[in-house]
Amino acid sequence: MSTRKQPGENPLLDFDMSTVLKRAGDNIVTVKSVTCTAVSEGVGNISDLTITNISFSGKLVQANVAGGVSDETYKITVIIDTATSFDIEGDFYLPVVEE
Repeated sequence: MSTRKQPGENPLLDFDMSTVLKRAGDNIVTVKSVTCTAVSEGVGNISDLTITNISFSGKLVQANVAGGVSDETYKITVIIDTATSFDIEGDFYLPVVEE
C-alpha cells in the first residue's frame, strides 16, 4: 500500500491480498478482521482510526478508514479465510499526514 491520508479524510482504501495468496486459484472467502496499531513514535493509538464498510472481491479487500493523528503511521492488519481453507494475514502501513 503506497497510500497516505489526512486526519479528516475517510477514504475507501484497497488492501491487495494477492501477495499473500500463494496457492493457484485461491481467493478470499471471508474477511475475518481488519484491525490497526499505531507503530511510529507519535502520540497516536489504536482508537484513533475507525475502519468501516469492509468488503472484498477476488483478492482485494476494501474498507473506509477515518481519523488518525497527523505524523503517525498505523499498521493495518487484514485477516482473511481463503477458498483453500487457510487463514492468512496481510499487513499494510498507512501514514497519516496533515497537508
